[in-house]
Amino acid sequence: MSENVDELKKKVLELCDVIDKQNDYIKKYQKALMIAADEVVANVNCLTCPIASICESKYEYTGLACAEMFVEEWEEEAGIE
Repeated sequence: MSENVDELKKKVLELCDVIDKQNDYIKKYQKALMIAADEVVANVNCLTCPIASICESKYEYTGLACAEMFVEEWEEEAGIE
């Protein structure tokens, strides 16, 4: 019986390691999204912005910066909420 418990503990620790690695990947992808959004904002103005119509109405009630707005829109399109 103690062998089963030890094996279960080992599996739980392995699963925790996998979850930690996945969380690290998520943080890296979030950082990459913000870097990409900053690049988009640096190269686009409001007249040529693809989300200008969305941005104007959202900014009024969210106060999100342009880069944050792009990330939020990309996440919604990708089904990440």
